[in-house]
Amino acid sequence: MASILSTTRAVAGLSFALNIGAQVFGSLTSPSIKDVHDGHISFFSPNPYLVGAFFALMLLVHGVWLHALCTLNTRQAQDEATASGMLAYAPVFVLGNLCLAAWMLCWTAEWLRVAEAFVAINALAQAWFVLARLPLLDLRSRTSVLVHLASKVAAGLALLDLLHNGSVAFFEDSLPGTAVKVAAGLGVVVLAGGSDWVLGAAVVYGLTALAVGQRAYSEDGAWALLLGGYAVGAALVVGIKNWMR
Repeated sequence: MASILSTTRAVAGLSFALNIGAQVFGSLTSPSIKDVHDGHISFFSPNPYLVGAFFALMLLVHGVWLHALCTLNTRQAQDEATASGMLAYAPVFVLGNLCLAAWMLCWTAEWLRVAEAFVAINALAQAWFVLARLPLLDLRSRTSVLVHLASKVAAGLALLDLLHNGSVAFFEDSLPGTAVKVAAGLGVVVLAGGSDWVLGAAVVYGLTALAVGQRAYSEDGAWALLLGGYAVGAALVVGIKNWMR
C-alpha cells in the first residue's frame, strides 16, 4: 500500500504541475489561449473570463485534493481515502491533467480538431468516474467532500470545454439551428434532473458562461436569451430537486 500510495502521489503531482505549466505557456505564448478564443467563434463560445474563473476554481479544488492525498499519514486516513474514492479518482485526475495540457498545446497551435480529441477523452473520463465510480457523498468525511468537489467541478468544466471546442472545430462562424437548440434543452433537462448541488452548480455556471459569451458574439440574440433561460431553468430544477430530498 505504501509504495502504491507513494507512486500515486508522485504521478498525480507531476501531472498537476505539467497542466499548470501548459496553462501558463498558453497564456504567455502568441497566439495566446485568448487570442485563439477570440479568433474562432461559434454558437457554443463562452465568455473567456468566466471560463478562466471556472478553470481557476478547478485548479484550486484540485490543489486541495492533491494536498490531502499527499498528507494521508495514518492507516485510518488511508482506509478512509480508499472508501471515499480518493484513490480511485487519482488515475482520472492524472489523465485529466495530461489531456488538458495536450489540449492547450493543440489549442494555441490552432489544431482545433486534434484538441477536440483530448477534450473528449477528458470529458468521458470525468463523466465515467462521476456516474460509475464515485461513492455516495459522506458530509462527515473531508476526503469524501473533496473527491466530490474535485470530480464534479472537473466534469462540469470538461463538458463546457467539449461544447466550446467542438463548436469552433467543426462549426466555426455558424449560428445554432433548431436541432442544436432542442438538443441543448434536452441535455439541460437530463443534467439538471440528475445533478446534486455541486454538479448542478457547475452546469448552471457553464450555461451562464455560454449565455454571456453568446450575447457578445452571436448575431442571434434569441440564442443568448435561450441559453440564459436554460441556466435559470437548470438552477430551479437543481434547487427544487435537492431541497426536497
